[in-house]
Amino acid sequence: MDKKEIEEKYGKILKNWSFSTEYTEKTSIYVKIIGLLILGASFIYSIFSENYLFSMIIFLIVFIYYFESSKKIKEKTKTTNDFYILEDGILIDEEFFDWDSIKEFYIIYYPDEKIKKIYFKLKNILISRIYINIENQNPNKIREILNQYIEENLERKYEHVSDRIEKFFKF
Repeated sequence: MDKKEIEEKYGKILKNWSFSTEYTEKTSIYVKIIGLLILGASFIYSIFSENYLFSMIIFLIVFIYYFESSKKIKEKTKTTNDFYILEDGILIDEEFFDWDSIKEFYIIYYPDEKIKKIYFKLKNILISRIYINIENQNPNKIREILNQYIEENLERKYEHVSDRIEKFFKF
């Protein structure tokens, strides 16, 4: 979709840039095997000890991991994405989120640590948050534009925990 089509469909483009998706599969097979063995042993223990709540928690962990990893496989096929801040919402490639579907945003910007992200917390239960790499954009200009439409969470100062865990284990 070109910029003219985007403006006709979603309103005036206030800011846009392309960002890279930094996903590479670096988790060793040994870490995955050990994790599966621990989860499997825990599941078997929970069944024998008749602790069905624990077995449900293990099942949910596997379920969440499966959907998170399938989302990353989708991201892996595409290295650059287009991001637009529009009058009616935000557009990430072909996926549009109107302002009513976004609860808040926060910017995590630590250039020395190579952390330059904007997070959007969504009202959707299935997709609770998305983040965009800011790349070489001015975070203050982005903040100024977004504050006109949605509330900023000024209490968030760090990356999301799952992103830090991913970096640590190099998922």
